[in-house]
Amino acid sequence: MDPMWILVAYTLGMVVRQVGLPPMIGFLAAGFVLGGFGVDSSLTLERIAEAGVILLLFTIGVKLDVRDLLRREVFVTASAHMMTTTLVMGGIALLFGLIGVVVFVDLDWRTALLVGFALSFSSTVFAVKALEDSGGAGALYGRTAIGILIIQDIFAVFFLVFADGKVPEWYAIFIIPGIIVARPILMLLLTRSGHGELLILMGVLMTFGGYASFDEVGLKGDLGALAAGMLVAAHPKANELARSLLSFKDLFLVGFFLTIGLDADPTIALAGLAFVVLIAAPIKGALFVALLTLLRLKRRTAMRSGLILANYSEFGLIVASVGVKQEWISSDWLVVLAIALSLSFVTGPMLTRRCEQFLVMFERPLGKLKREEWHPDESPIELKDVRFFVAGMGRVGTGAYDALRARFGDIVVGVDFRPKQVQKSLAEGRRVILGDASDPDFIDRLKRLEQCENEWILLALPKREANLNVIRLAKEMEFPGRVAALVDFDDEKSFFHEEGADVVFTGLREAGHGFADHITEIIDEEEGAVSAQTST
Repeated sequence: MDPMWILVAYTLGMVVRQVGLPPMIGFLAAGFVLGGFGVDSSLTLERIAEAGVILLLFTIGVKLDVRDLLRREVFVTASAHMMTTTLVMGGIALLFGLIGVVVFVDLDWRTALLVGFALSFSSTVFAVKALEDSGGAGALYGRTAIGILIIQDIFAVFFLVFADGKVPEWYAIFIIPGIIVARPILMLLLTRSGHGELLILMGVLMTFGGYASFDEVGLKGDLGALAAGMLVAAHPKANELARSLLSFKDLFLVGFFLTIGLDADPTIALAGLAFVVLIAAPIKGALFVALLTLLRLKRRTAMRSGLILANYSEFGLIVASVGVKQEWISSDWLVVLAIALSLSFVTGPMLTRRCEQFLVMFERPLGKLKREEWHPDESPIELKDVRFFVAGMGRVGTGAYDALRARFGDIVVGVDFRPKQVQKSLAEGRRVILGDASDPDFIDRLKRLEQCENEWILLALPKREANLNVIRLAKEMEFPGRVAALVDFDDEKSFFHEEGADVVFTGLREAGHGFADHITEIIDEEEGAVSAQTST
């Protein structure tokens, strides 16, 4: 690859990052700029782009948990939304073609549905970034949004599989027995690979080995990459494996976004059409909100999920690129979708920041959709005799919980947004509930019999912003007790105090017992002072 391409991609990626947008937008722009200067794509770049898509499919497979995906609010919402959006968008595309709008005129009903299908996807990149920034990945709205995105990705994979129209060889029937035999071997090798470069190499081997295996028997190699990821999804190292491949996947996907721009020829007319397409993004989000509300989620939960999904997707570009290669649609559609995708990333944060305003604006129509029964994850929680509320049951939170319970008895309760972590804590005899302490809806679920001034909230959440959200929430609800937080750096202490934390500690990330010891010392000092005053 020409170093100049890398320089242009890096420069424009850095520019858009400075304004809070995903670098992917800069990479798309880099392709347009290079294409404008007459630069053509190369075989090397196309191979890199293909590798990026294959790695993306493998990492999707690694994250698949079939039980989560089969939840009604995930599977039904994703399926109904994709079907509705595909039909509506495809119908509108046909209508535009009938009135002679450029790009649309060459569409028949099949290719119009393909365009609608490409526009039905929402962006995993945008959703993950938004949830990381807000600390809401573990909240019900975050888990629901990610689940819907994975279902969409699965639909895209099946499209990629059938798009080539390849007929499998007769010996493809041995794929399933081969998978059954291969799984325990792969699980063992993954365990023995450690945590360094061997783990990365193992992930690359499974990715392209799965692709090659399926391709060899006449099946779409993309499905093989997805299947390889699913084989090891239940392994304890699955998340570590996905993280270790993240940089490679992101790097290779830069090639994909560059090829989109290099092969395109943007014009003012196509940019104008992209703005028209952009108008439909908030409508997509509104449909998500309506469907989730019908499926018993609270209005705020449904609204948050819908706003995160009110955009267009990089997977839509992949679907459209296949359509172009098969000569089903014009390459101009790649330009329109690429520009619309970039613009939706700009408008997306504007929408998500106005969640509360939208709730007020649409309270009446959403109220008509509301179901009487509670969603299991949003039903009221009864808590009694609680003095210490530990938010985050990782290593630090668990250590703090155990130390406090040993000192004060069974008046400690933990909360964590990770179902597996909650199940593990419950199995070990701890009093832990599933939820996101930084989510206002979760706090609303807590039915406290009393709140007294000697209660404590201990913050041990993995994300800084999530801890800050809990502090702000405690201030808004006028929590009469005190909030204690852990920070990584000394210069963060004053900021946390300004936000409303009563006690802030540093340097305790490796020892939850140390966190509890500091709280105990404060309580002992205060109780000693009270006893002294009483004696006097």
